[in-house]
Amino acid sequence: MITVNQIAIIGSLKQKPILRTPATLHQYAEILVEVIRPFKNSHGVYEKDQIEVVVWKATAEMIEEVCDLGDLIAIKGRLSSTSAEIDKKLCIEYKVIAEHVSFQKI
Repeated sequence: MITVNQIAIIGSLKQKPILRTPATLHQYAEILVEVIRPFKNSHGVYEKDQIEVVVWKATAEMIEEVCDLGDLIAIKGRLSSTSAEIDKKLCIEYKVIAEHVSFQKI
């Protein structure tokens, strides 16, 4: 069975990353990327999605040191999900795990 889990997003950095170093894992950061939808809603406005992205090791350090809010960022990665039951309802949280990151200073 062949499966593919790839995602690509291009948007602007909406939250400055904070590096975290858990005792048992490698350094990582979570960033928030805002992506404008390619179509207008019924009111003629382009809506925006905010997507959480996890970046690891040297990539996390680079983004924290170099990128500023509003910078254009392109991410290729995979979609990851975690689930939990809250008040007898299944809740699923999705995040993008970055595998390759490019950015452009604005």
